[in-house]
Amino acid sequence: MSSVMETPHAGKLKKYEFTPIGYAEEKRKEGIDLLKENGLKRSLESGSDLPAERKRVRNPSVVDETFSSTRLFNDTSFDETVPEGIIQERRPNSRKNLVDDLLIKDQETTENLTSNPLKETESSLKKLQMENYNLRIKCTSLLKFLNNISDDGEIVKNLEILDELDDLKVRYRQLNLDYTALQKQCDRIEDQNDEHEDIAKLKESNDKLKEELRSTKENLIDTDAQLQQLKDTIKSLENKIFNMRTEQTEKECQHGMQVDLLQSKINETSTSLTSKERECSDLKEKIKWLTSQLQEFDHQSGSLLDLQSTLDSKNEAIRNLEAQLQRNEHQRQSLEREVSLLQEELSSIRETHQKIITHKDQQIKQLTENLSSSDSEAVKRLNELSSERLRLLETNKSLKFSEKDLKQTVKSLEDQLNSCQEELHASQDKHKEKVSELLRKQLPYTSSEVEAMRQELLEMRKSNDILKTENNSLSRRLDNLIRQSPSKKSVEVDIQRKNNEIRALRSTVKDLEHELQDVTSNVSKLKENHKEEIQKLRKQVNPDLPTDVLEEKSKLQNRISLLQMELNSIKDTKEKELAMWRRKYETIRRSNEELLQEGKDQSGQLSNILNEKDKEILQLQSRFNSLLTEKNSLLNELSKVRSHKDDYKEELKKNQSRLEFITKEFVKLKDASKQAENSEDAKDILNNKWYSKYQSMKDKFLGELKSLQDENLELQKSLLKQKANPNSTAEVFSKTTEKGTLKDEIDYYRLKYANEVKQNNDLKTMNQYLNRVLRASSQHVKLDILKLQNEVPVYNPYADIPFHNMRFSHQKIKFKTVALLVLSCIRMKTTIEARRWDRQRLDYLKRKIVLNQDNISW
Repeated sequence: MSSVMETPHAGKLKKYEFTPIGYAEEKRKEGIDLLKENGLKRSLESGSDLPAERKRVRNPSVVDETFSSTRLFNDTSFDETVPEGIIQERRPNSRKNLVDDLLIKDQETTENLTSNPLKETESSLKKLQMENYNLRIKCTSLLKFLNNISDDGEIVKNLEILDELDDLKVRYRQLNLDYTALQKQCDRIEDQNDEHEDIAKLKESNDKLKEELRSTKENLIDTDAQLQQLKDTIKSLENKIFNMRTEQTEKECQHGMQVDLLQSKINETSTSLTSKERECSDLKEKIKWLTSQLQEFDHQSGSLLDLQSTLDSKNEAIRNLEAQLQRNEHQRQSLEREVSLLQEELSSIRETHQKIITHKDQQIKQLTENLSSSDSEAVKRLNELSSERLRLLETNKSLKFSEKDLKQTVKSLEDQLNSCQEELHASQDKHKEKVSELLRKQLPYTSSEVEAMRQELLEMRKSNDILKTENNSLSRRLDNLIRQSPSKKSVEVDIQRKNNEIRALRSTVKDLEHELQDVTSNVSKLKENHKEEIQKLRKQVNPDLPTDVLEEKSKLQNRISLLQMELNSIKDTKEKELAMWRRKYETIRRSNEELLQEGKDQSGQLSNILNEKDKEILQLQSRFNSLLTEKNSLLNELSKVRSHKDDYKEELKKNQSRLEFITKEFVKLKDASKQAENSEDAKDILNNKWYSKYQSMKDKFLGELKSLQDENLELQKSLLKQKANPNSTAEVFSKTTEKGTLKDEIDYYRLKYANEVKQNNDLKTMNQYLNRVLRASSQHVKLDILKLQNEVPVYNPYADIPFHNMRFSHQKIKFKTVALLVLSCIRMKTTIEARRWDRQRLDYLKRKIVLNQDNISW
């Protein structure tokens, strides 16, 4: 037969009965005791398990057993070392054997809870820990009884003290024997010395020698102290002398360096002065060349006059055209005004004409209506009106023709204006072309020279600024060096000499500038004289020319000079704009280069960050792999712990049997001590036995002490290694946290499983209860229908029953119903609280597992 799969605790469903609340009411056949036990278990099942689990989950890493340990220590401090019979006499209600009961309970729980292995292993581990703790306490109590050990477990100290006491007793006996022997010798010497007479003198001399010895010792101590002080002073003086020597050598090196620097700077200044002198000579040569170029330019100015005269004629033609244009525009504006006025008049005439026509039409209608009364007069009037109408139409036609003529005149004027504008544009273009040709012809003669001069001037200014900055920096450095240098006077003399040379050079530069100014003034004077001479020669060549022509020529020359000045100013502005645009271009280029450099730096930084992140990821992956391996190892250890449960039980049994053997031996020794209280031989035998036992215990404890000391040394070494390697501590911490999280996960799934089992059981009971209620209600309804069918008479179709005679039974509420209601409320409250606590614990464990935080408490 195949076994049907059931949920855990499915056997408990058989104990439920059909009650209105749906609660497990035990059968009365099982007795009152079973009722009480099972009822308490069912009512407090959810509440009793919660506190223990809550305490354990609240701090899983450290098991705090202070209350249980104190209780166990108070219970089993001395009484558990005494045999069982005596303990039962003292405490009749105490248990005979704690370990047997625990083992039996463990077996019972394992038999009952086969469906929850995690809980089973956890409870068994707890019980084993408690048993181990009890055994330790028993061992400590035995050791206390045997060796009077302190509560802190100071075994080694007590043993050492006892050994020292034995050694001191032996030494005391030997010292007593030596002391008695010395006393005897002293007595003999005193007896012998009583015979001599010079004892007093010897004593006096001995006292004097002792005093001398003391004084010499004191003098020795003083001399030693003085010697030490002198040595310290000598050492300090030697150190000072050494420091002074080192400082002197350093200062000498610094002075040598400063002198070398000054010599190098002096050489640099001399070279710079020679270079400046060369530049000055070059500038003089350039000035001479420029003066010669100016003279040549004056000679070439004759060809420019012809060009200037053509330019003037063209300019006058352009001015005449512009004047004509302005006149035409004025005429056009006046004609437009007249056209607008005529249009306004035309519109007003049209309006009046329309009004007249409408008025005449109305009159004609009136006349036609009154034809019968006045035909003759009407015909005349009609003729007049028709003649007037024709006249008005003709006037209208003439006005239309005049409007057309005006429009044609306006169009002709506009055409003339457009043609004038085109001619003006053409003349302007021609003028511009001629000016540009002239400028192109003059540019190769003047622009190259001007640009060269400007560049030379700029270079000169730059070199002057650089020389000024160098001079200032050199003067500052020289001042600093003079202040710091030891050979101050020689340096000051050199500086004065150099300053004199610089002044002389400056004076020469100023003289050169003055000479340049004189040369420029002479050149300007020569130009003026040259012009005057040219004019005189022209007058001599053609004296017949009138003064007006000469004045015009002078005007033309002045205008040419003005045009040249404008040309120069245009060139200057052009060069300034070019320089400005070059500066802007350089600034933009520099900013672009800086941005590119920043981009490169940022990309380099990002690549470094990426490399670091990759390294961190690799480290995390390695750590994750190590954690996985540790997790697997921990799981293996857990499986090993589960497998070694039986081994622990066997060890417990062995320890229990050993404890019983020790207690029996203790009882035998106590009986033997009671029997041999009177006889001294028996006491000696007992003392020998105790001494032999003491020696054996001592040897055992000393061996254990050595092993513990070795372990302590190894642990200290490992601790030092861990301090040296912090990664190992992190690994240990990760292991502990993993253990904590594993435990939390186990608790979480165990709780969830238990809650689901309870919920399934509750749903089953509710289903059964509802089915039973439905069956019962259906049976009751059927019975009621049958009764009604039998009771209602057939002859009365309306079922006329006298309801006023029927007695309604107003029954009182029974105590049983009230008690059941109260019980149901209490049980509902307990279930709600248990449900709330379970939910809180599940949420806490979930948060703890997800966030991996052991500090969270609930």
